[in-house]
Amino acid sequence: RIRDDHVLLSQEYYDQEDVLVKKLRTLEIGTMDGRTIAVRQRMSKVENPGEWTEFRIDSVEFDVELSDNVFTRSNLQNPRD
Repeated sequence: RIRDDHVLLSQEYYDQEDVLVKKLRTLEIGTMDGRTIAVRQRMSKVENPGEWTEFRIDSVEFDVELSDNVFTRSNLQNPRD
């Protein structure tokens, strides 16, 4: 599910046999750098929802200029400054 302002509220993940295996839920929404974003999300396995991984965004920068070579295969395998 996605809100009208494009903030992700929930997402489901399926395996190759189309069986639901994981769920992502947005727990907290906030504003950073002038944009509304999901600032806290939790990913859990369907088979064991009591175990989860939580993502928390403490700061973010948008529209950052990046060099053209940042996402080349070579640089992703062997990052350089």
